[in-house]
Amino acid sequence: METIIFIVILIYSIVLHEIGHGAVAYMFGDKTAKWQNRLTLNPFPHLDMVGSVILPLFLYLATFSPFGWAKPVPVNPYNIQAKWGMFFVSIAGIAVNFTLVLISLLLLKLIVLGVWPASMDVASILFTVIQINLALGLFNLIPVPPFDGMNILREAELVSKKQLSFEHNPIFMIVAIILAIYVFRVIYPPVIEFVFSLI
Repeated sequence: METIIFIVILIYSIVLHEIGHGAVAYMFGDKTAKWQNRLTLNPFPHLDMVGSVILPLFLYLATFSPFGWAKPVPVNPYNIQAKWGMFFVSIAGIAVNFTLVLISLLLLKLIVLGVWPASMDVASILFTVIQINLALGLFNLIPVPPFDGMNILREAELVSKKQLSFEHNPIFMIVAIILAIYVFRVIYPPVIEFVFSLI
């Protein structure tokens, strides 16, 4: 049962991350995600079988940190009607994950203070929401292509916006993921410890 709850929370955390990108793009004038039915809470249009189900389940059973991805939400930057629109599109998914962390922290604090007499099962679910969404947010902040962190730097004009040819190479993708996982495993433990100290 715990495994099922974990998978459901992970899938919807990833889906909401992608919806965040698409919703902000829609707000700035790009309807591509809406036309392709990618603003729906139905997880199936978003799921990538390997990245959203198989890999996260394997990592969970192997007691590694949660990691996964959904199909990227399609965004047409030429439809964005604001100078900084693509910057906000790039940061939207991470903002969704961190917002879920903050909401869950607040609810847990209410439980600890006795304001909300919720069960331990609810508290456990909130802990899981925090762990997963903090992990997704931090992981995507790592400035390695093709993760959001690099897109944010590019849209903020802190690095060149030009994508290099090797970024689309599958070998580069594997190396990028391995590098990001290494960086993540260094930064995640102290951050999650600090976050839980706030409860």
